[in-house]
Amino acid sequence: MSGIVHSDDGERWIAEKEFRQQELDLKIREQDRLEKELQFRMAEASRSRWSNPLVIAILAATLAAGGNAGVAWLSGHAQRKIQEENNRSQLTLESFKAESARILEVIKTNNPDTAATNLKFLLDAHLITRSDTADYIRKFLMTRSAGEGPALPSPVPNFGGAGPPAPSMVSNVCAELWQNYKDDNPGFVRAVAAKFGLTLKGNSNDILAYLRKSDWQVLTDGPSAARAAAAGRLVIAGLEGSRQKGGSPADHGHVAIVVAGPLDKGKYPTIYVAAYGLPSGTGNVDWVWNSDDRDKVTYFSKPVTSGSERMTDAN
Repeated sequence: MSGIVHSDDGERWIAEKEFRQQELDLKIREQDRLEKELQFRMAEASRSRWSNPLVIAILAATLAAGGNAGVAWLSGHAQRKIQEENNRSQLTLESFKAESARILEVIKTNNPDTAATNLKFLLDAHLITRSDTADYIRKFLMTRSAGEGPALPSPVPNFGGAGPPAPSMVSNVCAELWQNYKDDNPGFVRAVAAKFGLTLKGNSNDILAYLRKSDWQVLTDGPSAARAAAAGRLVIAGLEGSRQKGGSPADHGHVAIVVAGPLDKGKYPTIYVAAYGLPSGTGNVDWVWNSDDRDKVTYFSKPVTSGSERMTDAN
């Protein structure tokens, strides 16, 4: 009958089923092997890219170039810093040398009081810029006594040619002439001016009238006169008789030569004057004019040269 399954057919079906199952298992294992092999090859390919000699060489060159660039930048930056520091140090040194030279030059007066006046001028004119130096000099000037302090020998006048005289030269001329003119107030001033090739005539009132209308510079006050004298200019102080307290046009005025020296009361410069009974002719403006008149005194200044003095001596 057709519905009956023979045992031989059943065995073949079972055997074929087992075979198909084994074949499927083999294919699955083969598939697993292929996947693992693919993963291995991908990993190997990834590793070989970075281990390639060409890639390694390029990377090494890139790192070397970057390192060299960094070193060059750091070296250049450090060099600029060193150069800037050297420039600042050089400027500081040059400023210090110039300031020291100015200080040494102004104390070449043979006179400590004149040297102190010159140092004060440097402070007032802000020609001493180092704060520690300025503080030291300011303290020294506040505590020094008259006649004390540093003073170097003044330079020898150059009579071989025209040039501004040292401040001490005007004082020296005054000291030389004062004994001969100690009783002649206007005559002393005329004689000092003549030593520098300048002509003044008449009595004190005549001299002042001439100075007011001439090219002599009118100074504002005593400190200005002291600074001009310290700079080597010829400075004349004077007051007409008519401007003195209770004076009249008929009264004689008085004139004097301002020289480098200390300011009395911070206002009245050192002078050489004749006919006032001073033992050596030197004093201050407020020793000659009283408290009613001393602030009325006018100061006149004119630059003179060592050459003009030499020419006058030769005549």
